[in-house]
Amino acid sequence: LARPWSWLALPAMCSTIMFPLTLSRRILMVALQGLAWLGGLFLFWPQNLQSPYLAVLLSMLVLVGVYGLMMGHYMTVLLRDNFRQSLALAHSTEELETKVAEKTQALRELLSQLERAREEERARISRDLHDELGQELTALRYALGLTQERFRRDAGTIGRNLGELDHLLQRTNRTVRSLVSQLRPVILDDLGLKAA
Repeated sequence: LARPWSWLALPAMCSTIMFPLTLSRRILMVALQGLAWLGGLFLFWPQNLQSPYLAVLLSMLVLVGVYGLMMGHYMTVLLRDNFRQSLALAHSTEELETKVAEKTQALRELLSQLERAREEERARISRDLHDELGQELTALRYALGLTQERFRRDAGTIGRNLGELDHLLQRTNRTVRSLVSQLRPVILDDLGLKAA
C-alpha cells in the first residue's frame, strides 16, 4: 500500500457518475470496479494484506464507491427529470402555440364580421338618408318653389303653402331625430351602456 498508484486509482471509482444507469446497474458497476481494484492490489502484491493502512484503504474504497454511487444516481435522476421537463415544456409550447393560432384566427374572423357589420350599417344609413331625408328635402324644395310662384302671382294665397311647409319641416325634423336615435339612442347617454 506504499505504492502511490493504489491511492490515485481510488478516484477512478467515480467514473460511473457520467453514465446514465439505473440504480441496480450502477451498484453492480461500482461493486465490480471495487472488486477489480482490490483484486489488482492484492493478487499482484499479497503482502498488502499485512499493511497497517489496509483498514484506511478499505474505508476510503467504500466511501469513494458510495460517493460515486450517490452522485451518479443523483445525476441520472436529475438528467431524467430535466428530459421529462423539456418534453413537457415542448408539449405545453405546442399547445400554447395552437391556442394562440386559434385565438388569432377567431380575432381575425371577429374583426372581419365587425367590418362587415360596419359596412352594412353605413349602407343602411346611406339608404335611409337618401330615401327618407332626401325625399323630405325634395318635398320641402318643391313646396318652397310652389310658394314662391304663388307669392309672385298673389301674395295672399301663400298661407296654405306656409302651413304645408311647416308640416314638411316638422316631418323632416322627426325623420332626422329618428335617424340620429337609430345611430346612437339617447338612452345610452341617459342611463349608460349596461343599463340601456
